[in-house]
Amino acid sequence: MKKVFIFVPAFGNTITATTFLSTHQISQILTSKSVGASVSTLSFPDIAELRSMVATIWHDTMPDIEYLLFIDADMGVDPNMGLDMLVFDEPIVGTIYPQRKLPVSWAGSGEGSPQSERRGNFMKVEGVGMGCTLIHKSVVKTILDKFPELADYRIDLHPAQAILRQAGANRIIRCFEKLDIPERGIVSEDLSFCIRYRRCGGQV
Repeated sequence: MKKVFIFVPAFGNTITATTFLSTHQISQILTSKSVGASVSTLSFPDIAELRSMVATIWHDTMPDIEYLLFIDADMGVDPNMGLDMLVFDEPIVGTIYPQRKLPVSWAGSGEGSPQSERRGNFMKVEGVGMGCTLIHKSVVKTILDKFPELADYRIDLHPAQAILRQAGANRIIRCFEKLDIPERGIVSEDLSFCIRYRRCGGQV
């Protein structure tokens, strides 16, 4: 049986009602298709650090759960989207959605080519925001194999060490650490994650 760990980063432990309903509807649909689904949340002030903490706990302490589905605490999504992304069967599958600012911009980054490769309702991109993104466990392993220095074992120095220890983790895999790209500057944690995977030969 496939299993999905649905995680909602909730700064200040705040989740919108829309997100609450979305996560539970997605969970119900997955369960109806014989896919195991669990939902959890955690608050931490640094989103890049929180995503890395969650990815570590999932990768290192949940050996039987293949997929991590990030849904941000202010996102409302079609409840069938989780199943659609699972059926699409790619290591990183996400959504492109408008960011909360004007003028309107999108959480995602194209490859820079005039025409994107498309498969049905999906297209290949440089990266996506993690507002609603499904990640297969092989992605984290692939990134670690290529960039072993991202494994940080100094969790006794971490402000959330008790949470990490309680979950059974003994390190942080800093796969969401923000990249500093000379020609672009500091890149967001979600795009940094996608770029790292693409540098390993993967696609988004």
